[in-house]
Amino acid sequence: MWELEFTRDAARALLRMPRDQTLRIRRKLDELAKNPQAAANVKKLTEHPGYRLRVGDWRVVYLLDHGRIVIQVIRVAKRGVSMSVRILEANGKPAFAVLAYDEYQALRALADDAEDTAALVRFAKRYAAGKEETVPAAVVNRLLAGETPLRVWREHRGMTAAQVAASVDITPAHVFKLESGKGDPSVALLRRLAKVLRVSLEDLVGAEPD
Repeated sequence: MWELEFTRDAARALLRMPRDQTLRIRRKLDELAKNPQAAANVKKLTEHPGYRLRVGDWRVVYLLDHGRIVIQVIRVAKRGVSMSVRILEANGKPAFAVLAYDEYQALRALADDAEDTAALVRFAKRYAAGKEETVPAAVVNRLLAGETPLRVWREHRGMTAAQVAASVDITPAHVFKLESGKGDPSVALLRRLAKVLRVSLEDLVGAEPD
């Protein structure tokens, strides 16, 4: 059984989408973790040692870390749209793009390959420079279950409420109040908390569904 890790970008994408779609993708990832080599709807990218899992209209781009037995989920995105072959005009102006369905699918796959490979290259550079991280599936699952991001990220960073409070000049009781979903923190305080926990402001306040 392989472990799953997610970039924070991938976690945010899961949090934004409708819950039924999120659960569908998580189920497919759990199946993938059982045996990546035997998983269905997986394609090896041609220009990079990465893989793409298809889940309906969504694609999940990931790497296999054989040394740690970890699947690193780098990106979760909708399938791209390809270029057209023939243009139909109306009133002398381009109005419709038409092409054979098989050609459309082939172009769409090429566009997805290029986009996903670029995402993997960006991740590799940022990861090597210490500017990117992946987090365990347990963290993402807690966020998807609706737990307060502040508590999830604080505990993931191994910090006590007192340590966080001292770093942003508030009381531990204030931290616990925010973690319980009460209170109305200022943007300035949220920014300080995000900096201490080494996350983005969006990670801390939660992503709005698309």
